Amino acid sequence: MLIRWIMRRWALTALWFRFRKKQMVFHAPPPLNQGAILAGNHQNAVLDSITLAASSLQTPYTLSRASLFNAPGFRTFLRSLRMVPIFRFRDGFRKMRRNPEAFKQSADILGRDGWLAIFPEGSHLAKHTLRPLQKGVARIAFAAQEAEGWTREIPIVPVGFHYEDHRAFGSRLLIQFGPSISSLDLKEAYAEHPKRAERALTDRVYEGIKLLILILPQDEEGYQAAVERMERNRNRFPDLMDQFLSDREVIEERQGGVPETDKGGGMVLRRLLGHALCLPGRLLHLPVSLLVMGLVAASTKDPHLVPSARFLAGMFLFPLWWVVLLILLHLQYQSVPLDLILVALLPGALWLWSRFSHWTW
Repeated sequence: MLIRWIMRRWALTALWFRFRKKQMVFHAPPPLNQGAILAGNHQNAVLDSITLAASSLQTPYTLSRASLFNAPGFRTFLRSLRMVPIFRFRDGFRKMRRNPEAFKQSADILGRDGWLAIFPEGSHLAKHTLRPLQKGVARIAFAAQEAEGWTREIPIVPVGFHYEDHRAFGSRLLIQFGPSISSLDLKEAYAEHPKRAERALTDRVYEGIKLLILILPQDEEGYQAAVERMERNRNRFPDLMDQFLSDREVIEERQGGVPETDKGGGMVLRRLLGHALCLPGRLLHLPVSLLVMGLVAASTKDPHLVPSARFLAGMFLFPLWWVVLLILLHLQYQSVPLDLILVALLPGALWLWSRFSHWTW
């Protein structure tokens, strides 16, 4: 319990630096006093899982790709955030035979009034889209209903992740929680034809998530044009829900004219000031930043996994770098006041880098 509390606070602190703003919006009261499934889109790999696990009102158990648990250090950290390994088709059928254990554990969690988080697209993709959903959410919901004898509701809450920028340090993140979707409503349909009931519930979840995210045109030319319109519309609103609605109008071309980027003296001055404010953080963390990028480049083949891999590596290596610098400074000067200055300077410089890096974009 204590380890989970510490790890959750650690993750929240790392997320506080990673995003200059993280906003959660609930479109209906969340089912806090009963078991529920959170079903979200999957744009940013394990960063989605960590953010949801650390930020939710109730810490959910999260079904996450089993390969993430291969590294012993990460395995302990991920399990402390209640992450449960799940195998996918790419892991091979032999390993997928172990998934019923995870499904049974999931039903038990829901029976104990816990929350379970699932990303039913089955894999991550750093694009503004929503792919067809796997039927795992429906299967787990119905398995839990059967275990409970269909005596109570086990709701499914759609979750929408909208990243201002999937890769950029200091970008913003909006997480929306939609109205709950009933699994109990399909009791008779499930009794008559389980497969059709699974597809019906999956379709309802798809439509629920679809309302909470931005889906861009899927042809390459249309997608890039929509991305460019979104980038010109970026940072118009401090409230991320207002920004989201404005971006939706821009994508659907219902908003008359997207403001052009200011290329005059004001923008040049802003960028210069942004670089000046970010410079201390970049310089003080240059060695560890290069180490993180090198480790991720050497170990991560999936380009869509890179932002999450950098975040995870940074969570471990940045604090370690601070400790190394503090030890070196203390050994050199034996001065407690200088130690205290460094203790304040390092996170302060990183905070400035996070909060003003968007001025340099």
